[in-house]
Amino acid sequence: MAYKYSLFVNGKPLGPYERRMIVGMHVKKIVFDDQMVWREDGVEMSVAELLQDRDESTPASVAHDHMALSTLGAPSSGMWPQFNVRYGGSAAKPGAWGFSGNGQVSYHGDELRFKGQRRNKNLGMSRQEESLPLAAMADSRCMDCILQISLQPGLTFDTNSEDSQLHLEFATPQEANELWELLHLKPGQLPPSLSYANTTRSELR
Repeated sequence: MAYKYSLFVNGKPLGPYERRMIVGMHVKKIVFDDQMVWREDGVEMSVAELLQDRDESTPASVAHDHMALSTLGAPSSGMWPQFNVRYGGSAAKPGAWGFSGNGQVSYHGDELRFKGQRRNKNLGMSRQEESLPLAAMADSRCMDCILQISLQPGLTFDTNSEDSQLHLEFATPQEANELWELLHLKPGQLPPSLSYANTTRSELR
């Protein structure tokens, strides 16, 4: 089950937000390990514990039992916000920048990583991964369930393609907008929806 979480700054609730957004804010050093979050069902945990609880499976019965939360251990994955997407196309006519069908995109702070089926050197399809530095992006915009990413002039994502745009299809418009918001996070700064005048790191705790 996917929950929503609230942060508190100067006694004011911020959010609620999806887990992926808080993880993204942690990547950009907007929130910190020891900052507390409140899950919509009453579970209270630190950001560090939220990162560990990658399946969002912590029961309400251990809402304040931080020793129980700490036994979850560090996740093998889930430290980066990840989204399921559809690239479009087929083996005969690949979609976005050589990828076809369903795949995943994850946010790593200074880059996006794409995973999915892609045409290989033998003209067959194989699962591949590609990284795109955010500095290479010229623009991005949401259109319903579609996130369109444009590259800086003269750059291409795939050496076999002159396509300078990537269209990612998400399950919902909310997920598309969530990644768009992550792309616009600034290091150490609250997103526009969270901004308070003169908010400092100490006030975030």
